[in-house]
Amino acid sequence: MGVEFMKERLKNVPLKPGVYLYKDDTGEVIYVGKAKALRTRMRSYFQSPDKLHPKVRAMMNRVADFDFIVTNNEVEALILENNLIKSYQPRYNIQLRDDKSYPYIKITTGEKFPRIYITREEKDGVSRYFGPYTEVNSLRETVKLLTGIFPLRTCKTLRPRKRGCLNSDIEKCLAPCIGRVTEEEYGAVVNALIDFLEGNSADLLKKKETEMKVAAANLEFEKAARIRDQILSIKKLSDKQMISFESPYNLDLIAMHSGEKQNLVLVFKIRAGKIIAKDTFWQDRSLAENINEDMHFFFNRYYDNNHDIPAEILVEHLPSDLELIQNWLKEKVGHKVE
Repeated sequence: MGVEFMKERLKNVPLKPGVYLYKDDTGEVIYVGKAKALRTRMRSYFQSPDKLHPKVRAMMNRVADFDFIVTNNEVEALILENNLIKSYQPRYNIQLRDDKSYPYIKITTGEKFPRIYITREEKDGVSRYFGPYTEVNSLRETVKLLTGIFPLRTCKTLRPRKRGCLNSDIEKCLAPCIGRVTEEEYGAVVNALIDFLEGNSADLLKKKETEMKVAAANLEFEKAARIRDQILSIKKLSDKQMISFESPYNLDLIAMHSGEKQNLVLVFKIRAGKIIAKDTFWQDRSLAENINEDMHFFFNRYYDNNHDIPAEILVEHLPSDLELIQNWLKEKVGHKVE
C-alpha cells in the first residue's frame, strides 16, 4: 500500500481516542501507539520526512499499512496500547528489560494459601516480591527466620494430606494441607508478613512481647521461650534494613539516566520510611523524542502489572500526559496518585 493511498485512508480515521497499529509489507505490526485524536496523531507521521525525528523517519520507511481501534476514552486507549505492545512486541516500541541477576523473596499472593520462597524468575504481576538481595546465603537465612515468625508453607505443590510435614510438626508451617487453619486465618499471617517486609516491625514487636509476658504469666515457659526467639529474629531482621528515613514515607522513587540508545531506570520502593526493594531496568530508546515520553512509557509498562502502587511517586522527570497517567493509576488502585 503506497503512502498516498494511506494518506487518503487517513481521511476516514475518526477524531476520537484510540490505538493505532503500523505494519510492514509482510503484515507484521512494527509499532503500536495511542492517541487522544486518532486522525490528528496518525497524520503527524505522514508529514515531510525532513520534519520527522530520524527514528520516526526510519520506521515510516517500513510502514506499508495501518489499522486502528477506537476506544471510549484515553485511559482505555492507554490500557489497550500496553496490552497490544505486550502481545505483538513491535520492533519500534520501547522495550523494558529488568535485572534478573539478583534473587527476590516471593509471596504467591495469587494462591488461596500463598507460599514464600526465593526466586530469580520474571515477576508475574500477581505475587508480591521483596528485594533484590545481593547475597543468596544471607537471603536463605532471612527466609528461615521469617518462616519461624510467619509459618507459611514453602512446598511447591499444596495437596490434601492425612498428616502434616516436618515443618508443621516443628510449627514452621500452618499446615493448610491438613485443614489445620482456615483461609482467613492464613491470610492474616500473609498480610502480617507483607506488612513486616514493608518495614512495619514496631507493632509486631509489641504484640510478640505481650504474648511472651502472657505465656510466662500462665507458666507456659516453652511457649514463652519460642516467642522470645521470634522476637530476637524480628530484631535481627529489622537491623538488616540499613537505610531509613526519619519520616515514615510511603512512596516510589524513580530515577532515569538517559543514554543514546538506552535508559537506565532505578526504582526504590520506600515503605514506612525504609527502602524495602530496588528494581533495575534497561529501557530501549525507540521513537520517544524526549525523556518525558520515555518516562511515560516506563510508567505504562512498570505499573501495568504492579499492584503495590503508593499514593506518591517521586520522579526527576515528569511523564508526558501526566494527567492521563494519574487517572489510569487511580483507576487501578482506587486512590489518588501524585
